[in-house]
Amino acid sequence: MAVLDVPCFVFDLLLPSSHHLQASSASHVTDVMSGCVRLLRALARDNDVIQRSIFDRFEALLAICAIHSDIALLIRDVGLFATLFTKFNKYM
Repeated sequence: MAVLDVPCFVFDLLLPSSHHLQASSASHVTDVMSGCVRLLRALARDNDVIQRSIFDRFEALLAICAIHSDIALLIRDVGLFATLFTKFNKYM
């Protein structure tokens, strides 16, 4: 498995299970999802390709209700969001 396949695998685990998580409040499911987001944070550090894949799934990540704090940290750490926001405000 190549390094760039890992985020796709993590998203496959994370995003479909968010629907099951909202129906069930099992702590072990929350722990696994939180671990997936922490792994994405580590992989995204100084990696534009992985940051772009996170950006492409931005809305799906925001739909995950149980781990908002982990998602917020992921978004904060992804430098691409800050770059896009700065470019957008430059033209306003």
